[in-house]
Amino acid sequence: MDLHLWVLLAVSIHAAAGQPTTLSPLFIPQISSFNYPGTISVTTFQMKAPLCFFNFGLCSNQCNVWAVVASASTGVANFPVGNSLTSAVFTSSQYSAAFQANGLQYYMALVGNTTSFTCKQPTPINSVIRIGSNPTCTGNDCNGPVPPNTVVRVRYLLSDSLNTKIFQVTAWSSPIKLVTPLDYNSIDTWFGKRSGGMIVITSILSSLTGILLLLLGAMFMLTCSGYFQGKEEISTNNPTALGPVSMKQYSFHQRTTPPSTTTSSADP
Repeated sequence: MDLHLWVLLAVSIHAAAGQPTTLSPLFIPQISSFNYPGTISVTTFQMKAPLCFFNFGLCSNQCNVWAVVASASTGVANFPVGNSLTSAVFTSSQYSAAFQANGLQYYMALVGNTTSFTCKQPTPINSVIRIGSNPTCTGNDCNGPVPPNTVVRVRYLLSDSLNTKIFQVTAWSSPIKLVTPLDYNSIDTWFGKRSGGMIVITSILSSLTGILLLLLGAMFMLTCSGYFQGKEEISTNNPTALGPVSMKQYSFHQRTTPPSTTTSSADP
């Protein structure tokens, strides 16, 4: 029997005794290894999911998987441990008040169930958990945004479907520093701060735009002036000594027919 099965057996016996067990030798939560943009942002971050670590056989029906999000110092210290870790933890620190001045500095986020983190091939979809992904929730199981510029730690927890009993918990993750938002007033927009390549590209694009506008204006003026209106020509197919003859046709406002001239003979 390999080490993994021995540990699961020991965990099952310990959980049967009514005390949650720690999976720290097997699983320590950490930032996802997938190179996604925004893995750590101002209010959210992406964690590696606890695939194939929890013993879901401890639940008679279905298990719930929770993420505990706590400030790295005060929140971790306030979170109950050992025999103090009971089902009361699910309602003791709601998200809406967790990070206020008098809050416990941690909250519980429901992130999955029995079918969410089974032993299967990791994919970019099933192997990550986005902490702080729900900006509208306010309840006990809220996965709401984390306050900006906060250092937090995360641990996972396994409970029954009614959240009346806690079976297993993981160790705490390493401290995770969220991105500090940049004050827009501190952004230097002076042109001299641009790189040389950016200045060259901007100048070329500006020059090409000006040339294009000049060409469009010239084409418009020539079209309006009738420069491209052709003259109708009449060709004859009768060959001459010099070849086919091409004559231009002109229109006149008046046409007059010259009087006919008759020749009369004088009487002898």
